[in-house]
This record gives sequence, C-alpha cells and structure tokens, in this order.
Amino acid sequence: LERQGLLFEPGMPWGDDMLFLALHYRDCQRVAYVNRALYHYRLNTASIMQSAYAQRRFKPEQGHILDAVEAMAPCFNPDDPDEQRIYAYRRVRSSVRLLLHLALCEETQPVLLKRLGGHVRQGWRWYVGSAHARGLERLAAAAVVVSPRLAYAGAVMACRLLGPRLHAYLE
Repeated sequence: LERQGLLFEPGMPWGDDMLFLALHYRDCQRVAYVNRALYHYRLNTASIMQSAYAQRRFKPEQGHILDAVEAMAPCFNPDDPDEQRIYAYRRVRSSVRLLLHLALCEETQPVLLKRLGGHVRQGWRWYVGSAHARGLERLAAAAVVVSPRLAYAGAVMACRLLGPRLHAYLE
C-alpha cells in the first residue's frame, strides 16, 4: 500500500474504507476471493461506529458517508449497467442506514434527509430488486422515495417499537 501511495482519504471520518476500496480496486492486477475468515475483527467501543450506536447519539461526521458515496461515482463506468447497479446499491444502502441511525438517535437533520432522499431516488429501483437488500432497508428505501421526512418519522416509530433489536441490526 505504501509503495503504491494508496492512502485513505484525509478528512473522511465515515465511509473512508468503502471509498478506499472503490478508488483503488481498478488499480489491482488481480483480485482473489477466499471463502475463509482470515482476520479477527476486534470491536473497539471507542471507535466512531461503536460509540455512536452505543450512545444513540448522532455525530455530524456520520453524514460524511454521503460524501464518500458521491466521491465513488467516477469509479463506476456510466455505460456499464452492472457497474451502475452496484453503485446504486451502495448509494441507497448507505443512505438508508444513515436514515435508520438518524431515527435511532431521534436526530432530524433536514439537510441530510433531503440529501439522502436524492441518493435513494436515483437508485432505489435497483436496490429493492437486489437479492442483497434486507427487508427493513427495502421498506425504508421505498418510504424515502415517497418522502424522506415521512420515512424518518416511520423509522423513529420503528426504533421505539423494536428498541435493542434495531440497534443490533445496525451494528
């Protein structure tokens, strides 16, 4: 990584890993998939992800996930439908998960709601048709297409009803 000068984007506290992979994937000569766990993921309760969810507190840097997704756009060929489906999936999933986290924290953030609504509207058809999309996220994406604010209100209600189960779902 150092020899090639591959670095994480500075100032991108949320979504930096996703952006890093998208930006550098095309530089690879070969890519291999190994169907084995070759690393041990260690939860760090002080990390951005864990502390934000655990405390049910919204941190403004979480909105940077939308910046990361937008910065990924040039990595996908606009003339290749498969690549556009992959990008649409990532764009919508990141936006929907941000919506669910805003709801979990009961943080309105109108500017982010409007912005994530734009992301979802541009790719929701591919997203809801994906075998990888989860049920709650499909429902949330469809609701965002109708109205991001209405989707947010529904997500807040779901958070109150599901409580810790939604918290576990987002981790």
